[in-house]
Amino acid sequence: MIKLIHDLWRKNRNLISDDYDQSLEYISKLIPLKIHKIPSGTKCWTWTIPEKWSVKEAWIKDLDGNIILDFKDNPLHVMSYSLPINKIVSKEELIKHIHTRADRPNSIPYEFKFYERDWGLCIEHNKLNNLDKISIGF
Repeated sequence: MIKLIHDLWRKNRNLISDDYDQSLEYISKLIPLKIHKIPSGTKCWTWTIPEKWSVKEAWIKDLDGNIILDFKDNPLHVMSYSLPINKIVSKEELIKHIHTRADRPNSIPYEFKFYERDWGLCIEHNKLNNLDKISIGF
């Protein structure tokens, strides 16, 4: 069980993603699974299956190139289904697109926007003060 957790916990296991498919394949080698594939856009009861979404890299850097946030450290840093962005933004603009939990200042929240076209990042609330003029890329 520890090996399973170690092998899968850092994968970006969004519902429709390469890492999710790889995780199911991994688990299917340990226990019998029947995996059903349903195309994106299909209506399922009260829900529509979202588009496939994958992230290769994402980061926030200060203008000196120091990395403040890195997707490689934790897949929760990128809001699920975020649009890509690659530009320098002010702290004010970043704050409009960043998600934190003041009640859990050392935790990275899980946020998603399956159907909204916007970008977003998630970071520990106690790291907000480290953000000045920064560069974002993903």
